[in-house]
Amino acid sequence: MYSLGSFYLSRELINNNLSMCHVILSNVVVIRAEMMYESDAIFYTGFSHGFIELELGQKAPLYLPIYDLETRQFIKWDKV
Repeated sequence: MYSLGSFYLSRELINNNLSMCHVILSNVVVIRAEMMYESDAIFYTGFSHGFIELELGQKAPLYLPIYDLETRQFIKWDKV
């Protein structure tokens, strides 16, 4: 089941490692993306199998994507 969650990707990461961002974003159905100029990152909200299930009315938790640089594979979402 897909659940709602939020996460950030820095503009530096997007500019320097676009292939990693493609892998991370392939695990999410993004429903909102907003450039946060004060932190120089894009704030995403979306649905993923890797996010925990929420009750109606709960706020979407913040997650950190875990990615293996050697194998270039997405591993999991860590709740912050």
